[in-house]
Amino acid sequence: MAPQQEAGSFGDVLANACQAKGLAGLITDTGVRDTEDLRALGFPVFSHSVSVKETVGPMREPVTIGGVPVRPH
Repeated sequence: MAPQQEAGSFGDVLANACQAKGLAGLITDTGVRDTEDLRALGFPVFSHSVSVKETVGPMREPVTIGGVPVRPH
């Protein structure tokens, strides 16, 4: 099993979307989450790490994406 990390960029919602598009699996150098759900879907994922989220993270806080600040209203 991959090492545990704080952030997972791929989970069951994206796996469902991938399956709907006909993808057979995923190989990524990022983290994934929802590993039990991914197994239940039968969607194979090979990842750099696994994310386990026990609490909701910060919400409605400014972020920077691609060097562009994004602020919630």
